[in-house]
Amino acid sequence: MTVLLLHVPVGFEEAYPLALATIAAPVIASGHPVEGLDVARAGLAGLRARLALGDVDLVGLSAWSPGLSAARDTIATIRHAAPRVPVVVGGPHPSLAPGDLDADVVVKGEGELLFSEVVNTFARGDRPPPVIGPPAPLDLATLPLPDRTVFRVRDYHRDHNPRGRVYTASVTSRGCLHECGYCSAPALWGRGHRFRPAEHVVDEWSRLRREHGVDAILVEDDLFTQLPSRVSELCEALIAAQLGIGFELINGLRPETLSAGLLRELAAAGCTRIALSLETASESALNALGRGSDIGRVTRIVAAARSAGLGVTGYFLLGLPGETATDRERTFTWARELGLDMAHFSVASAWPGTHFDGPLSLVTRQERARLYARWYIHPVRALRAARMLGVTPSQLPIMAERLWTWMTKPLEARTGRDA
Repeated sequence: MTVLLLHVPVGFEEAYPLALATIAAPVIASGHPVEGLDVARAGLAGLRARLALGDVDLVGLSAWSPGLSAARDTIATIRHAAPRVPVVVGGPHPSLAPGDLDADVVVKGEGELLFSEVVNTFARGDRPPPVIGPPAPLDLATLPLPDRTVFRVRDYHRDHNPRGRVYTASVTSRGCLHECGYCSAPALWGRGHRFRPAEHVVDEWSRLRREHGVDAILVEDDLFTQLPSRVSELCEALIAAQLGIGFELINGLRPETLSAGLLRELAAAGCTRIALSLETASESALNALGRGSDIGRVTRIVAAARSAGLGVTGYFLLGLPGETATDRERTFTWARELGLDMAHFSVASAWPGTHFDGPLSLVTRQERARLYARWYIHPVRALRAARMLGVTPSQLPIMAERLWTWMTKPLEARTGRDA
């Protein structure tokens, strides 16, 4: 069977479709040709043109909650252009709300092996059940590496971000032992943490360096530093391998999992930037989210990271239950006092798998935009961000335009449905 995998846009940023590359590998190993198409680039007209060739036997796509509207439009286009071609969907949103999309088959949970089974079932002329999975937790050591030819690495390299390097995404572990109210990871993976062996990660990164010219990795683990001893083991393996490759931990680390010693190990292994999940300056709000916090420890961790030579980004969450504009101002002041290189102010959203202790507070796009403007219009903070991203001061207006595009797109949902 000829399988067409579709990368459906989520926002305006271009992220490498790692999930699709991962499910492609077992399908290709089964002998089926697999092709990738980026709907954000080709557009729905390009999708119609590709389907009009008549050789696609099955379409697969992964859907995130913020991209639910785009996923629905994409499926509607497939239904009109190729009504007999089965549509298989997976990813975070269908795993948690399988009835929200018009799919022939929904794959819940980890889809690497299940999707390949679905393709083989259709190839035999049979029809799989409409919803399959989730499977038992997979052994990450036995999964094949993502196939990076279906979606080429260099097609997703943003040459200005960061430092002009050739970046791609990688996952070294799955799951999280915590149950933060704003995060759906426990609902997706179960309350556990599994990680790939250090040699498995080193092998993948070595191939990325050798075969694709990658010299930096964006690590997208749910919580990379969940087990410090495992982090130390991986750092030792990376140092010994001397890959000439850097990495950034961009998915929001919990400060309580970090120490000055671990930060130095990360820097020695090639880490250049960490992102901290900080959310709010309100300790009562953090407790309500299941987080807990020692704000004094955050200050020490930021200082230790900077001392180790690491860039530091802070993630903050606006619109929590009971939050006021005064609370948001207090959070902004705290972020400023921490001396971060960058800060991101997201709006809490009631996606499937999240849980809050009350209704979310209203945050207008204008208020959020003002926070960003106040942060990045400051010359010292703007230059810090420019240095970390590897852009020159003359490129800052381009970055500001990108930020404004992000700010003005209605990506967040306040009720659990797409905006």
